[in-house]
Amino acid sequence: MQESDELTNPSFLATEDPANHHKSVLHNLIETLQKSGVERWTVIQHCLSIMMIFAIIIAINSNSWYSVDTELFGGDVGLDYGLTEFEVYEYDEVGDDSVLIVTFVKYNTCKDAFDQGEVEPFQCHKMSSAGTFLLLGLLSSLMLISTLMCITLYSEIKPNNLSNVTTEYPAFQWWGYAISQSIQLLMIIVYAVISFGYETDELPAEDPTYGLGFTWWIMLLFTVTYSMVLFRDNLKNLISKILER
Repeated sequence: MQESDELTNPSFLATEDPANHHKSVLHNLIETLQKSGVERWTVIQHCLSIMMIFAIIIAINSNSWYSVDTELFGGDVGLDYGLTEFEVYEYDEVGDDSVLIVTFVKYNTCKDAFDQGEVEPFQCHKMSSAGTFLLLGLLSSLMLISTLMCITLYSEIKPNNLSNVTTEYPAFQWWGYAISQSIQLLMIIVYAVISFGYETDELPAEDPTYGLGFTWWIMLLFTVTYSMVLFRDNLKNLISKILER
């Protein structure tokens, strides 16, 4: 009795290589985008816009905009400043173990912890001002980017409903992104300028380590990169004009 093809060549038992599967998915995705006429840079821009929205939301809730490490009150103490609060973390020795204690303090409650006229070592007023400027800038940028993304998505789903503004939207989109990134970058720089005035002499400690935190550097790098992608054509024209001189 002759065996069937499935028994002699049991291809249904073979497993597909995951690497080949991912390559095929990526290949199909690229082909789909090419057939639909979507430019590669447009896809990259949309992806970065979505990433920027999430980055701003995370950054607003981060307490790593400015950091101070020092020996305070007889122990190792760290101060991590956010936009609306700061956190104090210290290690407490419990027997042979070391326990990390983290305390969150809102800027508007700092003055309640000290007597009138007493020097406030954590400089909540200064860091609160820097945080407020940056918070307003990030929220403004978030609203503009989200609005532009919604309009773009709606225009792709129902292009006929936006036929009257099709010719005007590219210019509106350019100015919207330009304003959002200008505000965002400006407020990031303003935060750095204000925080540079952090007076470590007011801390009852010696030789503290301080500086702009991880979130500040990441947002600065991401904002510059995002802006370069958005305005790549303008940068190319500017570089060409400079080289022609």
